[in-house]
Amino acid sequence: MRVSHLLLAVPILSASLLPCVATVQAQNGSPSASEQRGIEIFGGGRRLNSPTPMKPPSSGNQSTTSKKSDPPTRPALPRTAVQGASVLALQSTSAFERGLLPLNDYLEHLHLINNVELRVASEQQNRRALVSAQQRHVERLEHAANLLEAFQQPAAAGWLAETLLARAMTAEARASLADLRGDRSGAALATRQFQQFSIQHLQAREFDTRELGLGSLPGNAAAVALVGSATQDPRAPGVASALSQQVLLTTEHWNAVGAEIGRADAVLEAEVTSATDRGEWALLSRDKPQFATAVNDAERASREMFDKRLEFYSHGTSSLGDLTNALLLRNRVHQLAASIEGGFTVEMDTRWHDDLQQLVRISQSVEDLRGRNASDVQFVSLLNLIDTTDRSAEQATR
Repeated sequence: MRVSHLLLAVPILSASLLPCVATVQAQNGSPSASEQRGIEIFGGGRRLNSPTPMKPPSSGNQSTTSKKSDPPTRPALPRTAVQGASVLALQSTSAFERGLLPLNDYLEHLHLINNVELRVASEQQNRRALVSAQQRHVERLEHAANLLEAFQQPAAAGWLAETLLARAMTAEARASLADLRGDRSGAALATRQFQQFSIQHLQAREFDTRELGLGSLPGNAAAVALVGSATQDPRAPGVASALSQQVLLTTEHWNAVGAEIGRADAVLEAEVTSATDRGEWALLSRDKPQFATAVNDAERASREMFDKRLEFYSHGTSSLGDLTNALLLRNRVHQLAASIEGGFTVEMDTRWHDDLQQLVRISQSVEDLRGRNASDVQFVSLLNLIDTTDRSAEQATR
């Protein structure tokens, strides 16, 4: 698995974008669904037009210019991938319905399921199956949103914000569905709803922080990322770089005073995000030295983060889900590195694969499948199946 089109962590922007959303929408108009596609919100990027995995260069010649290469042909997924996606859907939904799987992790699982189903339909060149797969994705997201709304607990921490997040994700999926059907008016309507729910989600997060003291800077930053993606604010990358640095400094402060939210792996996670955002800004600014430095910093911190969580896992203070999220975050670094010729290296790919295999061994050793464990184990299994399929086809062509 070269640079996985399946995985992408949440970028962080800034709450300063909110007052300008109306201005940006007025200037740019409401983007169509086709313009919105390609936006990756949650890790394990699962969009129909997600970039195909990119093959690391075999030679040592590496250019630092941006490129648009023809994606390699992907092998067909085996039938077991579809079966695995169906099992994951049942297990994850059950865990979510019982309150054992947080919304963000549930969204990760749903997007991987959606990616598998869309990929299989695309391989079969079956447009009806493609539409059906996206329709199922919309229904799963809508079910999640309805469950949260039916909870009706305004006093519960984050309840309104999470409900609005689920509504935003449902609207975004509806825009993609309408786009597949060729329904331009439906896609435009769903896109406007995506924007509206994203803004309301940010407002709810800010209210939780300002009025109730229940929010967090990373949570608010992720909410702003959603607004930036929905509105296509051109200032987003620069603001993201500044805000992620603020998150890093805050996390380091909590670490210095011994707070749990400043644990070593949290600091490393903030480092990865900060370096990646710096790299994205450097790429847009065409600052090649800064881009290279940022990618190296992000790759180093992402490996250390995974290793640190392995250590915590051995002590019982980290979960399989935490380990998986650490690996997903590194894939965002690889997506960035692959933006230039030679940026994503064989060494990066090899280390990612080695860590995935370690994750697989850990998941296979899990005996207690109660709670959310069954869905976490199945997620890793499905991820590994896709990776193995892609690698075996690549090796056959060498």
